[in-house]
Amino acid sequence: MTKSVYDLTITTGFDGAPTIRGTFTLDGNSASGIARLTQAVNPPINTPAMFPEGHGVLVANTLTLFLSGVSLSASFPIPFVSALGILATIDGTAVSGKASFTYYANGASHRLTDVPVTGNVLTLG
Repeated sequence: MTKSVYDLTITTGFDGAPTIRGTFTLDGNSASGIARLTQAVNPPINTPAMFPEGHGVLVANTLTLFLSGVSLSASFPIPFVSALGILATIDGTAVSGKASFTYYANGASHRLTDVPVTGNVLTLG
């Protein structure tokens, strides 16, 4: 299998809901990604999220990714998005499915499940 790249948005679409937008790569069973976490709260959240290592598989048009986030700063050692799981179906170049993720905001950790995933296949290996 060669490398596959996906441009994905993870959000409920509700006002004030956290949103993850990013590019995710699957190379064999190795997954990675770079994204941005935004949320319209006070103060607003707009921060990068890095996923240098993870695992994934693409079987019969079903994409599964499990990624762990990393801290982006020595002064703030907690990753803004610490865990991300995606289960999606690929139909041509369209991607749709569900995600679960844990993120850190306003001094607390939050876990969301069954969040809609939409996006596109940039390259399919």
